[in-house]
Amino acid sequence: MSDYDHQYKNKTYPFGPYLYHGSVDPSFVQDLLREGEKTTGTITHPDGTVSEQDIGTGLAGQMRKGAERQFNPDQQRWFKRSLNDVFNLYTQQRMAAHNQVRVPDYIIENVWINYQVANEFQPDHVHAGDFSWVIFLQIPDGLEQERQEHKKKGAPPGSIVFNYGEGVNTNQVPWATTYYDFVPAVGDMFVFPAQLRHYVPPFTCSGTRISVSGNGSYQKPDEQLWHMGEKRYKI
Repeated sequence: MSDYDHQYKNKTYPFGPYLYHGSVDPSFVQDLLREGEKTTGTITHPDGTVSEQDIGTGLAGQMRKGAERQFNPDQQRWFKRSLNDVFNLYTQQRMAAHNQVRVPDYIIENVWINYQVANEFQPDHVHAGDFSWVIFLQIPDGLEQERQEHKKKGAPPGSIVFNYGEGVNTNQVPWATTYYDFVPAVGDMFVFPAQLRHYVPPFTCSGTRISVSGNGSYQKPDEQLWHMGEKRYKI
């Protein structure tokens, strides 16, 4: 027993990014798959002009040409309406986690669908904007067995990995969590700061893993945000 009357304030000061993990409605998964089937190798702009759609050159994924296709403006507006509650919840919780009183509004900058097959992967990378997401729509049947047979160090095939901060020596008592890896299931949705480093290891089984990703931006004070040629916020 100590002779001193120390005060335990029961306060914690968390560090690091806010990572959201949820699950979308199964019917929304099917709707996203159908919307993905509508995407093509070209995109028609609001002014009627048509251009090739090879967004893979602007993304980090090591994937074949045409495996990453952008939603058109109408699809993106539908996507935002469908997930508005989720993005608002993420924003509220993210601001609260960092003791921010102001909860900003947001726009969706872009949405694209990924068709990943054997030996394709997403290297360690970050995104543009303020927040990003990934929704998993289809998982190859043989991927679970491949993961069970994975005996090497590191994240298992086809997982998604998030990294932040300095590495922690695992031979010592851990003092911080700097790494999360998840084995996604159909319907899983992750929302995270766009600058959070993440990657997806390759798999070797047959089949296609399908996911939808994208970026969003927050409205800054006294700023007008434009999206797809529309003034979305008038200050």
